[in-house]
Amino acid sequence: MMNKAYWKCWCVTVFVLCALRRPECETWMEWVEWLCISFVLSGFLFIYGETKRSMGRGEGEEAMRETYKRLQEEEKSSNENRRTFD
Repeated sequence: MMNKAYWKCWCVTVFVLCALRRPECETWMEWVEWLCISFVLSGFLFIYGETKRSMGRGEGEEAMRETYKRLQEEEKSSNENRRTFD
């Protein structure tokens, strides 16, 4: 789960992008459109950054190894159970 600092940073990024764009917008609708676009873009950047950060620590590989080991153990136990019923 993301902590509050990340959410604050994300919100600040959205509003900074909107503040930079506001003088160029002629109507409030254009500004609202830019707000939505900024929100989506910063969300994608945030998710990309989080993914890169977690991959850099090797969390993905470790989770895959644990899942693989668990599946192997489950397969062994199911094979043993099958033998006892035969």
